[in-house]
Amino acid sequence: MSEDTAGANEITYRQLEEDITTEMGGKQDVSLSEALVENKLEIVVFALAIAFFGYHVWYGLERPFPRAPHSVIHLGLVLMAWGGYRAASLEDPYSTDLPKLIAYAFYVLTAGATTYYLWSNYTAILDRAGRYTDVDIYAGAIMIVLTLIALYFVSRMIFVIVFLGLIYALGGPYLPGILQHGGVSLTRTISMITVEFDGLYGVINQVMATWVVPFILLAGLAESMGAMARGLLSATKWIAKRAYIQVGQVAVAASMIFGSINGSYVANVASTGAITIPLMEQNDYPPRLAASIEAVASVGGQTLPPVMGAAAFLMAELIAPSYSAIVIAAAVPAVIFYLAVASSIWVYSDELGFRQRSITEIPGRSDESRLLMIAKRYDFIVAGAILLYLLIWVRADPMLAGIYCVVALIGLRFVRRVQRGLLNRNPRRELVSFIREIGWGTRNGVKTMVDISILVIPLGIVIRSLVVTGFAQRLSGILISAAGGSMILLIFMGALGAIIFGLGMPTVVAYLLVAIFIAPTLVNALPADQLQVHMFAFYFALVSAITPPVALAVLVGQGIAGSDFLETAVTALKVGYPLYVLPILFLYQPILGAEPIVFATAAVVLIGFIGLSFALIAKKRFSYPMRAAIAALALPVLFVPMLWVQYVFAAGLIALFGYIHRDEIQQWRHQRAAS
Repeated sequence: MSEDTAGANEITYRQLEEDITTEMGGKQDVSLSEALVENKLEIVVFALAIAFFGYHVWYGLERPFPRAPHSVIHLGLVLMAWGGYRAASLEDPYSTDLPKLIAYAFYVLTAGATTYYLWSNYTAILDRAGRYTDVDIYAGAIMIVLTLIALYFVSRMIFVIVFLGLIYALGGPYLPGILQHGGVSLTRTISMITVEFDGLYGVINQVMATWVVPFILLAGLAESMGAMARGLLSATKWIAKRAYIQVGQVAVAASMIFGSINGSYVANVASTGAITIPLMEQNDYPPRLAASIEAVASVGGQTLPPVMGAAAFLMAELIAPSYSAIVIAAAVPAVIFYLAVASSIWVYSDELGFRQRSITEIPGRSDESRLLMIAKRYDFIVAGAILLYLLIWVRADPMLAGIYCVVALIGLRFVRRVQRGLLNRNPRRELVSFIREIGWGTRNGVKTMVDISILVIPLGIVIRSLVVTGFAQRLSGILISAAGGSMILLIFMGALGAIIFGLGMPTVVAYLLVAIFIAPTLVNALPADQLQVHMFAFYFALVSAITPPVALAVLVGQGIAGSDFLETAVTALKVGYPLYVLPILFLYQPILGAEPIVFATAAVVLIGFIGLSFALIAKKRFSYPMRAAIAALALPVLFVPMLWVQYVFAAGLIALFGYIHRDEIQQWRHQRAAS
């Protein structure tokens, strides 16, 4: 190998560290003071972000009033913060864009004043039920208009859906067939969406305002503190010393972990994919495969507890088991998914012959030094331990657990910065770094929460309209009649409907639509409990992100990789096929929970997935008859709901793989004997 070729296959540890730290938010190039001096409107943005952050922390710790008035304040702060962020993004706010600046200022003041009226008169408005004053209705109408304005700029697609929901409520008598209903007056439409404290202030808003907020804020802080960058860097360094671990497998693990807490698979593909996709390409992964792995991993990250793309909180609210029960139930399928995808990557590496790119100049450390480095990150370790302890062991309220974790992380980070400042004899620099981390983390976390809230909360308008007009109830009968009594057809229709509802939608929006309109039908018609059905609905709502023709996660990934969209989407289907199979297994296989039978079933199901990966991918290594034989053994392991049958076919798969790899096994045994 020439020096040029060797150099092309090497990257220094310091270069890798710089790339990852820059892309993953591990350092902030602009200080707070520079940002505030450069753009005076950032003062307003930071003030609104701090108010948003502080209010939610205070409410989570004190709970001074019920969730409904809290949701009023939450939506008001969301709209005010959105107006502030939009104003700060103007290129020339004091000249060319001055009219826009005035409009955003009016928007912020109007949102604040209207929110104050609804919150301060909350009890009085409830007492006036059915006899609302003109001011009540005007205030409700203003909040609807302000919410729709924000939604229009955040997502035109969801804006159209919400607008159609309003039109459906108002125009019922003029609609054809099953869509027709008696109609709802304009005043009634406004009141049922706002001053009845449903619709915009219903369950969706209340879940966003309580259970979701602390985790999104936590993700913003963790990213600004470099937790994600350090995690990916450590994992990459780890695989550099282990030839049997594929960089694609680490990319899957990293994207799943980061995707679990940020609530958006699109954002996850864009952020982690900026590092993992080039890294995989440098290790001989074809661009289409690198993009598809990142897309599948980012979508799969939404299935990983404890956040599950914020869907876990909505699920707990909709079907009423404890949040911890949902997290525990979702853990085993998430592990199965990761291991199944990791095995697919291993098969691909064997099929295509990847060469791992070597990382040079890796700092060497003893075991004692490694333990010391881990211990130095006690802020993340202790805060994470507090979160898991409160959520799973104590089964505390998710908002309270999240707030305690946020407060603990900030406190521990401050202590760590003080320690570092004393050791470096430069406490001022460390204090400035701490303030910068908290400031940018708060700003970015609140920005993410504002965007998610604007995407999700307006769907309360659609749901309220369809429930009040009776369409949601009629839809159940339509699906059952169309299935003609066939459970298989009903499952297929439910899966297809979930994918269609999820096309182009964020995780929590996709799940919510499916949970409201499809899941109740399946619960009533199938011999499965609510948790099984809602997990089925959740997974199929997710797979729309890698399902053509929309496949948003694939679209973002192939944009980074420069690959063909259709080829990347087809590859993503091959890599991510467990996402399509697992939800079907939820309905009749015991793989949700933490009982011994769950782990036993999960083990054989994983063997089935590994076998199916060989059958789908290993075209060069195995002939078509051999792949057909592997598939014939793998499919009963997955789809026959009898454990002894699964064990028999799993044993057959293991025996077949042992026969196929007999030479490698014999060689390995000789090497072990010689050593």
